[in-house]
Amino acid sequence: MPGRNDISPAQLKTQLPHVLLVDVIDGGADFRYRLVGTQLRSFFPVEPSGKLMSEAIAPFGDQTSVATLGAYRSVVDRRIPLRLTGGGSWYGQKTKLFDAYLAPLSDDGTTPNMVLGTFVFEWDRDMQFQPLLSAWSA
Repeated sequence: MPGRNDISPAQLKTQLPHVLLVDVIDGGADFRYRLVGTQLRSFFPVEPSGKLMSEAIAPFGDQTSVATLGAYRSVVDRRIPLRLTGGGSWYGQKTKLFDAYLAPLSDDGTTPNMVLGTFVFEWDRDMQFQPLLSAWSA
């Protein structure tokens, strides 16, 4: 598993606006935003850098908090990268689409202590990516 020292910001210069880096807190109980790219900051209601993830995403609601923390915990627990893509409705946010990649980083090569993420968000102004309702969900 790569570590933070294996990542060179200079080599990611054009991608940095879409990159975030979070510290793993208490084995994945929470995460702290260390770096949040400029293109990602506009999707937060407040500046997330330095804040706990649970605090920074709380304004999005419980569904978003549970799903987001769960995705990061999965990366930490499984120690493998995860790609997420789809409509924001999966996270209780109906107005955006996303494509994300989360990868664990480890100082000791075994235990993840950071997660590197790359995100692309797009506003779903036409609301075209909503989950279909079935007769069972009524």
